[in-house]
Amino acid sequence: LGARLGPEIRLQSRSIGRGPQERLLSSVDPLLKNGRIRYEMEGVEEWWLSEEQRLEQGWTLAEAPEGEGPLLLKVWVEGAEGRGEELWGEEGTRIRVGGLRAEDASGKELEVAMLREEGGFSVVVEEEGARYPIVIDPSYSAANTWDGETSSSSFGSAAMGVGDVNGD
Repeated sequence: LGARLGPEIRLQSRSIGRGPQERLLSSVDPLLKNGRIRYEMEGVEEWWLSEEQRLEQGWTLAEAPEGEGPLLLKVWVEGAEGRGEELWGEEGTRIRVGGLRAEDASGKELEVAMLREEGGFSVVVEEEGARYPIVIDPSYSAANTWDGETSSSSFGSAAMGVGDVNGD
């Protein structure tokens, strides 16, 4: 469950909920579906898509979690420190987090923010009145990308534990 960004930065979705009513996301085997690596968990589908010069991550939530207040989706980060919208790896890899957006089933844009926390970050979504399912969608790219060239040839090249997802 998760992905490796560059040689030393690893991300993993940890929990979803509202304040103290969060539930841990279980580790599941990945699937390859419509060109995306997908992790299908109870009520949450996490997906990864490798595109030119960036790695897109997303979560599709089938229904609203119980409780009140903003929706929190916590992501654990290993091998990096954060500053603003960048992750700095221990071996010099710099990853920019951008394009964060969220929308409901009707296409309505939802307020969304990323908050750095000890050990990772939380994606906070104000989804009061939203129609489910909702999609939350950040992307990652090499922070020092110039003229279409990345500094790390291994950026976004490995999804943790994927193995043979198409069965060939």
